[in-house]
Amino acid sequence: MGIHFDETCKTFHLKTSDTSYVMKILKDKYLVHLYWGRRLRDNNLDYLLRPIERPFSPFPNPIDKSYSLDTLPVEYPTYGNSDFRIPAFSVLLDNGTTVVDLSYKTHQIIQGKPRLAGLPATYVQDDSEAETLEIELADDPTGLRVVLLYTVFRDF
Repeated sequence: MGIHFDETCKTFHLKTSDTSYVMKILKDKYLVHLYWGRRLRDNNLDYLLRPIERPFSPFPNPIDKSYSLDTLPVEYPTYGNSDFRIPAFSVLLDNGTTVVDLSYKTHQIIQGKPRLAGLPATYVQDDSEAETLEIELADDPTGLRVVLLYTVFRDF
């Protein structure tokens, strides 16, 4: 249907009849946003990520200065670990820290649209009407898990 994972370039491509939404797993860890707009055919949009050394940006890996989370279009940003923009969420752990470093763990593409317990949400009458991408991110030191859900509806 509308969700494709390209193992070679580690991209998720969500397609509707008119639009594309593309994300990439960068460095086998970080989920970054590549594109949202008019429908594309190509899955490999690596040319949109321009790795350049920025002297005033912090780097999560001091050996590899080709990227900084502070300048990358991170799909679900967190506070700390070199990204100091407004995060998607915040935590205060028992030890007082507010820093988490979410990394890609796994994903699955499922038929239909899962219900969100206790929340208003869109739905389908039949599972053939939609496809959902579920991406799990986790912070290993704390055990914190975040599950992102993206649904593509067949007729919309």
